[in-house]
Amino acid sequence: MRIGKILLSSIIVIAGILLSGCGTGKEISALTSVSYRYTSGSMVYSNCSYSLRSVKGKYIARIRPVGVPDEKAVETEVDETVMREIEAVFKKYEVGQWDGFKKYNRNIRDGRSFSLSLTMKNGDSIDASGYMEWPKNFSSVRQELDAIFMKIYQAHCPESR
Repeated sequence: MRIGKILLSSIIVIAGILLSGCGTGKEISALTSVSYRYTSGSMVYSNCSYSLRSVKGKYIARIRPVGVPDEKAVETEVDETVMREIEAVFKKYEVGQWDGFKKYNRNIRDGRSFSLSLTMKNGDSIDASGYMEWPKNFSSVRQELDAIFMKIYQAHCPESR
């Protein structure tokens, strides 16, 4: 009887931990680098890449939108507020939960993909990738990152407006 109670109590505690999400994902704080890429098809220049990194106290963004060749990518210094804005997006959509996401739908030959890599000041990192498989809130994160980076791109590339 006593062993049964202990076993039942243990099962309840373990289930509670698993259901509460304790220990899953990473907390995002003080980002030092972001690298985000996605493809939107298989046509020429259908992939997009954004990166933002801290280099000796400066923040350097590199932006190559869909439809733009590599030689027309923009690399420019931005204010730290851009990194904090991106950090807020990742917190809002719980991107820390994406760490380790690596799913691929092998049944689709001509699909879309993404990869995300984040590094934080404390040394933690988050890596996720997928091919025709997406983590929770992927579309919202993509839309907000597109808006942030395209604003910078358009400010430095007037012909893109």
